[in-house]
Amino acid sequence: MAEEAAAAAAVATLGELYPGYSIQTMTDMHRLWNFEDDVIDRMADGLRVAGLPEGAD
Repeated sequence: MAEEAAAAAAVATLGELYPGYSIQTMTDMHRLWNFEDDVIDRMADGLRVAGLPEGAD
């Protein structure tokens, strides 16, 4: 429970610091830096669980 609350707070802070930041934004940025797709997929899965939106609505 505490981890979920911490994750939600981190996503809220991320949204304040970088309005519009999404899983798609993260994916695009990390592909520019040549991160492997399996690493990006694992990060995206964790960010989804934390509540980060998929992309621009």
